[in-house]
Amino acid sequence: MAQPGPHNDLVQVPGFPAPPGAVVEWITLGDGVKLRTARWILPDADAHGTILLCQGRTEFIEKYYEVIGELLARGLSVVTFDWRGQGLSSRQTSDPRKGHVADFSEFDADIAAVVSRVLNEHGTKPYYALAH
Repeated sequence: MAQPGPHNDLVQVPGFPAPPGAVVEWITLGDGVKLRTARWILPDADAHGTILLCQGRTEFIEKYYEVIGELLARGLSVVTFDWRGQGLSSRQTSDPRKGHVADFSEFDADIAAVVSRVLNEHGTKPYYALAH
């Protein structure tokens, strides 16, 4: 189950704050990996849909504050997350600076969990994806 976290589960960057209204949750997958997720959901009457924002390798939620703010200003809700081995999500090695997966299907599991447990539960349709 998803566990709500306070807004301070996002790293605050001096002079570059997180867009207001974030809800941070940690979801645990069947293999024990914990993913950090964040969502900015506009009221249904204001939302033109929801973007699933997927960062690139070695990236993290905070790097996309500007993009998230631009999407919200355009009437799009945003759901995003740190992939396993990235940002504040679980690492599968003893070195916290290394991201690793044994098989690409582990990333498939990450996105499937975020879609089913965050996007489908909280997003406003239609859904769109934006990936780096």
